[in-house]
Amino acid sequence: MEDCIINGYAEDSELLIQSFESINSVELLSHVSDYIPNKGALIDVGAGTGRDAACIASSELKVLAVEPVLEFRTAARQLHLSPNIEWIDDSLPHLSKVCSLNDTFDAALLVSVWQHVKSEDKASCLRTLRSILNVGGKLIISVRSGPGSPKRKCYPTTPQETSELAGHCGFDLLASHEASSLQKTNQKAGVKWTWLVFMAV
Repeated sequence: MEDCIINGYAEDSELLIQSFESINSVELLSHVSDYIPNKGALIDVGAGTGRDAACIASSELKVLAVEPVLEFRTAARQLHLSPNIEWIDDSLPHLSKVCSLNDTFDAALLVSVWQHVKSEDKASCLRTLRSILNVGGKLIISVRSGPGSPKRKCYPTTPQETSELAGHCGFDLLASHEASSLQKTNQKAGVKWTWLVFMAV
């Protein structure tokens, strides 16, 4: 992820932490919860404050939470300390630190991340994610439709474009679900989301 985007999140981190934590993870993930495994290993890319990781993690499902913003990682360790969540400072498109661990995962979760990836980097991201997912593993991506903050640049994309690209990178589309934003500021701006679920083949 570009430094300017990371810095934009860091600059507004105090307000964003409150905003992130105001969202109910069970409600947010309700459209894709059937595809989140109950055991094994899951990687949460762009984990923010750890809100979703804390909701998902259990003694049988370990979560690797990937977050490049220091302020979010610091808040996460205070708000959602858990022996079932491991934190790492890394980001797409390469996830170089994650890949160096030589671990594989049963699912990958990208919530409100995909819009920050440059169009020319999206295929590289998908290939990286495929390389760390087990065959049959699930990739869950929320695709944004609508304006973003000028401090945190968003690159336009569509669910169809994402699905087609994923198909060339070792994934089959399992499900697609449109949903309204749960954040009030995004609601006012007309932001909507499409949740895509892919299977690694």
